[in-house]
Amino acid sequence: MFPRFRLVLNELSETGEVLGLVTATTHGQEVWIDDRWIGYLVADTHLIRGRWNRRDDLWGFAPDKPGALQAPVASSEWMVLDGYWGARADIVFDRGRQWQRARFEVADGVRFKQRSSVYMKKADDSHPEGSELVEGGWDHEHCEICLATLGPDGQPEGYVSEGAT
Repeated sequence: MFPRFRLVLNELSETGEVLGLVTATTHGQEVWIDDRWIGYLVADTHLIRGRWNRRDDLWGFAPDKPGALQAPVASSEWMVLDGYWGARADIVFDRGRQWQRARFEVADGVRFKQRSSVYMKKADDSHPEGSELVEGGWDHEHCEICLATLGPDGQPEGYVSEGAT
């Protein structure tokens, strides 16, 4: 199961963080919690993004948004997600998103050459000097949640949202 964060002091510190113990700093073979790393506390569909701070034998969790920890102080234990998976869960739980099924359409791309690397982005009305328009060059996208390929060589359709909160 996921690591858990158990509150030791049921109040906010002067720095705006809560102090507690974590059941594990890893999940599987991946490190999920380390000093100054971004992470998430989760209960039901409530996510709070913040940073971990090592405090001797305890861990401090400081939220990015002031006041976000009012709910955690009321709870004594929270599930922990690392920054990578927490960002994906944040997309799923964001009630401000309106999802619509859409078919991926190949579009023109712009190829950039910088130093020794080359990269591409979807073409818009303009492209910077030193770039090259590639017809049909934007041939796929990746799902922000599961990283599946969307396009002719992957899933032809996916879900899109605008204006997340």
